[in-house]
Amino acid sequence: MVGCCGVAGRMTSTTQTCNKRILTHEEVSRRAGERRNHAGGGRRSAGGFEDASFTVSATVAKACTIDASDMNMGTWSGVGNLDGATTVTVKCTNGTSYNVALDNGANGTSTADRKLGDGAERLSYNLFRDSGRTQVWGSTIGTNTVPGTGSGMATANERSIDVYARIAQADLLAAKPGTYTTA
Repeated sequence: MVGCCGVAGRMTSTTQTCNKRILTHEEVSRRAGERRNHAGGGRRSAGGFEDASFTVSATVAKACTIDASDMNMGTWSGVGNLDGATTVTVKCTNGTSYNVALDNGANGTSTADRKLGDGAERLSYNLFRDSGRTQVWGSTIGTNTVPGTGSGMATANERSIDVYARIAQADLLAAKPGTYTTA
């Protein structure tokens, strides 16, 4: 690659026209060999030029990103359970294994005892891995988390995972009016 519009190795901030010729690979190699011949070092090839090699390396670390949308479960009408859902989005480097775990939240004592709060008031709820709300989502790998393997960090490789929630009617019947949150 040939750069242009520079002055003494520095790029200028003004627009300039370049009238440079693009060199072929052979010309670049020949000129590089001529410069090395003057500087010494390297190996002389059959064509009279010096050859040198160097190694290029890069490391791709195991990495994941995770994003989640807030869940607003709405307003309870006085009858039935109150259900909600949201999505967690995960993407990881190709071949990187992961587990999506959800802890007990700010007010809960365990994943089986999650609580929403409004001041000193508490309201039990739970998070589930299935739409039938039978598989509690926890933090024990291999038991109640959602595993996966990344297929690359491009947006096209994101995995969307649904999270389902429920506040049981029995808990709602005893709750005082208020706005309950995990914060």
